[in-house]
Amino acid sequence: MDTEKDEDQRWIKFEEHMRKVIKEYREERRAKRREERIKIKESIRQQKKVWKLAQDRALAAKIKDRRYRKKIRASRRNKVKWLKKRNWIPMRIFCLIFWVRPIKMLKCNAPQVFNLGPLSIAFHVSISRSRKKKKKISSLLIAGRHGYELKGTRTI
Repeated sequence: MDTEKDEDQRWIKFEEHMRKVIKEYREERRAKRREERIKIKESIRQQKKVWKLAQDRALAAKIKDRRYRKKIRASRRNKVKWLKKRNWIPMRIFCLIFWVRPIKMLKCNAPQVFNLGPLSIAFHVSISRSRKKKKKISSLLIAGRHGYELKGTRTI
């Protein structure tokens, strides 16, 4: 009987010891899991900060690029305006010589084409409406065909 009681006592002590060991093991596992979760959360926080910083930088670069493009567009517009103002009269002369003349040449016969050469065209150079210019040039062309010049015109 004593041996049975001893065995029972030993078994009970063994079970208690096993419970303690299992409990400690579970506590250690919980603590490790907790630490891992904390590390994961911290790394996620760091990644979010890095991501946010990258997003902010990308947005700033986008805004800067947009401003730069806007400035470039404005400067190009101003440059084109300036070139138009600067080259307006020479461009009109160029158009009149090289665009009006070929159309008129198509309507003329051979002797009249000679009178429409670039050195014999007489037209008024002024900044006015295009209708007035066309009217003036057509009257000059007609006058040039008949052999007389109008007053207030320059021969180029």
